[in-house]
Amino acid sequence: FGDDITAMLQVAYYIGEYSGNPDRAAEIVHEALEKQSTVEIQFGAAAIFERLELFDDLREILVSLRDERDLSVQDRLDLGTFYFTLKEWGQAAQLYEEMASEFPENGEVFGSLLAAYQQADDSAKVQSTLIRWLERNPQDSEAARLLQEWGGTVPEGITNSDALTQDH
Repeated sequence: FGDDITAMLQVAYYIGEYSGNPDRAAEIVHEALEKQSTVEIQFGAAAIFERLELFDDLREILVSLRDERDLSVQDRLDLGTFYFTLKEWGQAAQLYEEMASEFPENGEVFGSLLAAYQQADDSAKVQSTLIRWLERNPQDSEAARLLQEWGGTVPEGITNSDALTQDH
């Protein structure tokens, strides 16, 4: 392979996916990571581990990626998606909570946070997340509807709350 890390990752994926040898694929991915462990390479490795259902290897990469500084918002959202694959709703929620504090206007972040709490079937957290969102976005009738669906009460001053209450 030389130093072509991308080629190593591609070969590892094909060996795991089409030759049915995920252990060998994992060895090649780990060799690639030893040679170069940029954020991009780590995300590539994580995607391979996810696809090949090598979840212990995936968890190891996620720990490393969580320690990376200056990940983009999209990188962090992608990181949370890997936690969804692992059904680690608490880890996903923790990551998204950090992001929601940093980016309180980002609907994708709040949607991901909400999804993590919904997957964990945590009604209290679903409700509090929706209320936080509605405080900033009082016109969001879908969020108000979801809040009621999850047993919450739409706060005073939220537009359309009267109409929503009549529906239930």
